[in-house]
Amino acid sequence: MTSALPLFNVPLVKEITQLTEERAELAKRIKGLPPASHRRIALEDRLKRLTCQALQAECELTRRGER
Repeated sequence: MTSALPLFNVPLVKEITQLTEERAELAKRIKGLPPASHRRIALEDRLKRLTCQALQAECELTRRGER
């Protein structure tokens, strides 16, 4: 077997787990803020960036598993 299983790519799996946990915490914080507050808008932007990072890491994990 020449390709590494995604399960054994520990650093990338840890990164994905951390990003997922951080996203969940942000979502909780956002839920308690008024819809038009500046803080909520800033946190929503951060949430979008974290989501993008998590998706990129998951794609990288998938690509490494296909090699």
